[in-house]
Amino acid sequence: MITAEVIPIIGKKNEAALALQREGFKILHIGQSVTIAGDKDLFEKTLQIKLTKTSKKILRDLPEPAVTEYYQTKDQPSIPEKLKSLIKEIYFQEPPEFFI
Repeated sequence: MITAEVIPIIGKKNEAALALQREGFKILHIGQSVTIAGDKDLFEKTLQIKLTKTSKKILRDLPEPAVTEYYQTKDQPSIPEKLKSLIKEIYFQEPPEFFI
């Protein structure tokens, strides 16, 4: 499951969440942004992007660093025309690194 943060147009967060749910995304959280989840194909098809799986060490200081996998895109996601009145931006967050 891939997640992304959606920045809604001011005052449109609930409408944006409902519209994204209709597109097939799961709504994980509604706050200042809307956190959505879905499979790779759904994101690629809906946002006209290519997602690439990559990995990152998240606990570098351990003798055997912990590694996590995530998806990233080089292109800015394209907001579908029918969602442009509700959504300002969509972005994918990288996992954090932890230092001990």
